[in-house]
Amino acid sequence: MIRFTLSTLAWAIALSAPIAAFADNSVIGFVRDPNNRGTGVVAEYHWTGALAEGDRFTAGWAGSVLADTNHNGFVGFGVSAEYQISGQNFIEASFMPGYFKEGDVDLGGHMHFRSILGIGTNITDIAALSFAFSHISNGGLNDRNPGMDMVMLRLTHRY
Repeated sequence: MIRFTLSTLAWAIALSAPIAAFADNSVIGFVRDPNNRGTGVVAEYHWTGALAEGDRFTAGWAGSVLADTNHNGFVGFGVSAEYQISGQNFIEASFMPGYFKEGDVDLGGHMHFRSILGIGTNITDIAALSFAFSHISNGGLNDRNPGMDMVMLRLTHRY
């Protein structure tokens, strides 16, 4: 299990290197699915301000790759937003349609939607730490739709 998680994290970092140079934020996180007892990693890229930007609010495009020890995977692309509560703290949210690769957990098909709601703090001008809740669901597109809930600890690098 640890070997799988470390291997997946290494691949996520290696794949993020060329893309991160063009992204405003890159995110690496550890994922825990308490219902299915899975752990994993997530790598994301956020093009902040591409859709909206204000003094305390920013929204843009985002892409995400997730893999867990239950052999599940998700690749999605959608929107992300961040609202600065104070100089240090923020709320983050995202919504991404994408492809779910079924492993040990059957979510009823491959087309799924991932949503995240989190809270975080800026550690430095270029680094932030956040805690988020995530849900993956097919949105009722298929007869079977159990969904998958996860908690995430995420580290963001701001460019």
